[in-house]
Amino acid sequence: NRVRDSLTADLNGDVRQVRARHILLRTEAEAKDALTRISNGEDFATLAAALSNDETTRETGGDLGWFTQEELLVPELAQAAFALQPGQIGGPVGTELGYHVIQTLEFADRPVDPERRVYIAQARFENWLRPLLENATIERYI
Repeated sequence: NRVRDSLTADLNGDVRQVRARHILLRTEAEAKDALTRISNGEDFATLAAALSNDETTRETGGDLGWFTQEELLVPELAQAAFALQPGQIGGPVGTELGYHVIQTLEFADRPVDPERRVYIAQARFENWLRPLLENATIERYI
């Protein structure tokens, strides 16, 4: 319990969050084409509405809203969003869902809603525990 509390102590205050948007595509070639179109001046939100396979964000131009590093179901996408500077576009990021083109919009230290706090705390603890279990030598004596 003390370890968990130590890992999640900052969730009671403001937590570093990012606001980002993405375009989810089936193939890496489609993602590279979308990146080329954006670099040639096409609007990110317009392309997201037209091309993205993510039905939940397509209508809002691919907007993922505000999230913490541990909060997205696709950790690779969160890592990419936190690695970019505001306004930067990255990708393609390959995941189980397909290939993402991602744009980081802004960073801020913001409070976490109580409903989200429980999920984030659990994810942090599991992310801390997973490598320990994977690297542990467990011996059982009968």
